Amino acid sequence: MKTYQFLGYAGLIPFVIFLGLFQYSPSELFIEPLQAFTFYSAMIFSFIAGTLWRSGSSANYKSVQVISNVFCLYAFVCLFLSPFYALLFLSFGYLVLFLAEYLITTTHTNNDTNNETQNYLKMRFKLTIAVNILHSVAIVFLL
Repeated sequence: MKTYQFLGYAGLIPFVIFLGLFQYSPSELFIEPLQAFTFYSAMIFSFIAGTLWRSGSSANYKSVQVISNVFCLYAFVCLFLSPFYALLFLSFGYLVLFLAEYLITTTHTNNDTNNETQNYLKMRFKLTIAVNILHSVAIVFLL
């Protein structure tokens, strides 16, 4: 297993832990699980958005930088929303972020035939689906 794969899948662990803590009252814990889940989600979302910079070719580098920063600001704004909308918008954002990364990687670079790039995008797709499922479960807890 490659390092990026290990780190990618290991990044799901805090989501699962915080989700598991939803059953407890914040007064029973030293953290508020919903807030921790949402903050962690926004942080990971921003981190992934920052990795878009590696995908841009010199021809579109500036536009990729702008897109990356827009995604980071989107995650930041989500932190000011009610928990329901923050989780909903972050979940949707992960899908859009994956689509953007896929398009940037396969359209604007010469990596579309690179096996390592294909493996990375497959992993990112699986992680995006997993994160969306975890966000959906968190939303159900809120209802």
